[in-house]
Amino acid sequence: MELPARYIHGPRFDTRLDDRQIRAGWLLLLALMLTVIASKAILYDTLDPDCFWHLRVADQLHREGIGPIVDSLSFTTLKTPWAPYSWLGELAMRAIWNLGGFRLAIAVQSIMIASIFALIALASTTRGGSRMGVLICTFCSAYLSLPYLSFRPATAALVMFALTVWLIVRDRRYGEGTRSIWLLVPLTIVAVNVHLFATVIPLSIAALLAGAIREKRGVRRYVLLLVLTLIACCMTPMLPGLIKTMWFYQAGGSMVAASGIDELRPFYSGPMGWISASIVGAGFLVCWNGRTRLRAGEWFWLAGGTILLFRMGRFSPLYVIIASPIVSVALPSMRGVVLGKPAIRVALASLLCVGIVRIISGFPGRATSIDAWLNRMGPDAPGYPCEAAAFVQQKIAPTNGRILNEFPWGGYLDWRLGPTYQTFLDGRTQCFPSAFWRQTCMGSPAEMLQVLKLIAADAAIVPKNRGSLRAAVVAMKWKRVYSDDRADVFVPPTSDLADINE
Repeated sequence: MELPARYIHGPRFDTRLDDRQIRAGWLLLLALMLTVIASKAILYDTLDPDCFWHLRVADQLHREGIGPIVDSLSFTTLKTPWAPYSWLGELAMRAIWNLGGFRLAIAVQSIMIASIFALIALASTTRGGSRMGVLICTFCSAYLSLPYLSFRPATAALVMFALTVWLIVRDRRYGEGTRSIWLLVPLTIVAVNVHLFATVIPLSIAALLAGAIREKRGVRRYVLLLVLTLIACCMTPMLPGLIKTMWFYQAGGSMVAASGIDELRPFYSGPMGWISASIVGAGFLVCWNGRTRLRAGEWFWLAGGTILLFRMGRFSPLYVIIASPIVSVALPSMRGVVLGKPAIRVALASLLCVGIVRIISGFPGRATSIDAWLNRMGPDAPGYPCEAAAFVQQKIAPTNGRILNEFPWGGYLDWRLGPTYQTFLDGRTQCFPSAFWRQTCMGSPAEMLQVLKLIAADAAIVPKNRGSLRAAVVAMKWKRVYSDDRADVFVPPTSDLADINE
C-alpha cells in the first residue's frame, strides 16, 4: 500500500502552511508596531502649538475668503497680506474640530500618523523587501520621524506623499505601465493646497527621470509625469505666497538660519542624535552593499531625500518615506521564521490586544476637558498655560488688547485668548520681520528688554522661573498677579491689579 505524499516528508511537508504562519506572525508584529506608533498621539503627546494658530487662520479664511490675508493674531507681525498656503488643510482642521472637538483631532492625528508608516511598510513590501527588512525599515523610520508628526496640515500632506511613493514603487514593479500612476496628478493638486511638502512629488519624478535617462528606459513617461505634476503644483490660489515661503525657508530666514525652532535644527541634534545619524549611515552602507538590486533612479531619489534630511530635521518624514523602500530591498533577505512559531504569534496577539485596550483607556473621555488633557503629563512635560490664560480671561480687562508670551505658547494663546488679545509672537516665522527675531528669541536679555519697553501690553504669561521674557518683565517692575506650577501672569505697574497680593 502506497502512503499519501503528505506522510512521506514528515512534519515539514507543507512549506506553504509554514509561510502562512510566518506571514501571520509578521502581520501581527507590524500591527503591533503601528499600534505603538498610533498610541503616541494619545498616550504621550500633547497637541502641537501650531495646531491652534492653524485653527484661528481657518476662522479668518472663513470670514474673508480664500486668498492672502492680513494677520490679526499677533501685534508684532508684518501688516501686509501673507499667503496661508495650507488653507485647505486649515479648513479641514477646523471642520474636524467643529465636528468632534479636540478628541476627534487627536483620533485623526493618530490615524494619519499610523497611515504614514503603514504606507511605508506597503511600499517597502511592494518594492520586494523581505519581511524582516520591512519591519526594520518601518521601525527606523518611526524613530527618525515620529517627533515631527502632529495634528497639522504637514502630516496630511505626508500621508499623500507616502501614498504617492507607493504608487510609484508599484508602477516600477509592474514594468512602469500601471494606470494608477496617473493618480499622482490629482494627489499633487490636493496636496499643494494642504502643504508645501507637495513640491517633493515633482522633485521625486525628476530624480526618477534622471535615472530613466541613464537607463534609457521609460523617459517619455517620466517627462510627462514631471510636466503634469509641475502643473499640478501650480494649481493653488496661494501660488505666489507658496513660492515666497519656500524661498524664505531655503534662503534662511532669521529663525531658520539660527535653528531657533527644534524642528528646524539638524536631525542629528540633541543628546540622542548619534543614534539618528547611525541609522542614516547604516542605511547608506546597506544600499551600497545591495547596490545590484537598486536602479539608477533610486540612487538619485535617495540622494535628493538625503539633501532634504540634512537641510533640517522637519524633512525627516520625507526622507524616510523615500528611503525605506530602497533600503528594504537592499537589505539581505530575512524570512523571519521565528515569527511563525505559535508561542510568538500568541504573544504578539496578546500584546496587540493589550495595546489596543491601553489606547482606548487612555483616550480622553467626555468628562475630560481640553485643559486637563493638554497638561496631563505634569508641569515638567511640554504643555500650555491653561490656568494662566483662564485667569487673564476672567480677571484682566483688555486695555491695549496685547499679551506678552514666549514662543512655544504663542499658537495656543492665539487660539485661547483671541480675538480679545493679540499675542507677542507665535510659530509663523515668515510673518514677522527678521529684525524682530534677532532682537527677541535670538537676542540678548538686554535686547529683549529694549523691545518690551516700547510695547504697551495688558499682561505677560511667562514660564515658571525661567525665560528671557520673564527676566525682562521683572526688570521692568511688572507685578506678578497669578502663579501656578507651569506659568506666572505679570501685569504692568499701572494696572488695576498691580496691588494684588501674590
